[in-house]
Amino acid sequence: MGVRLDSAAKYLCEKSGWSLSNLELQKLLYLAQVEHAFRNDGAPLVETAFQAWDYGPVVPALYRRLRMFGANPVRDVFRDARRIRAGSPSEISLRATWEQFGSVEPGELIEVSHWDKGAWAARYEPGVREIGITQRDIAAEARNRAVHADEWRRSAA
Repeated sequence: MGVRLDSAAKYLCEKSGWSLSNLELQKLLYLAQVEHAFRNDGAPLVETAFQAWDYGPVVPALYRRLRMFGANPVRDVFRDARRIRAGSPSEISLRATWEQFGSVEPGELIEVSHWDKGAWAARYEPGVREIGITQRDIAAEARNRAVHADEWRRSAA
């Protein structure tokens, strides 16, 4: 069982000391979704729909909620978020994502989310909006990480 989107977003923002932009948060949430699928037989971290946008995967509702911050750090607008239980599968996936990608520059996060064997690359069409990335696509990306582990590590390094 996953967690609420606002809870996962707040967790990552808190880990960053509230220094993440909307773009960075979107990419980290996506990478956490893939990480969770990898660790939990394809299960989603958050029950939400990602879309394949130009700069990578995006949750449109979260984007709209945070666009007022522009490229500046997101502030705590997650008032109703629930704490994620330490040691839970969701927290483990979020923590692993943060540890691997928390210090990565925004441009590099975009590159990682654009991995050619990933879900974004499978769905993206230049200039077209509202192309969904399904949980099945994300689970396939998680499997591809295992099958192409050396390539994945090079792209994520």
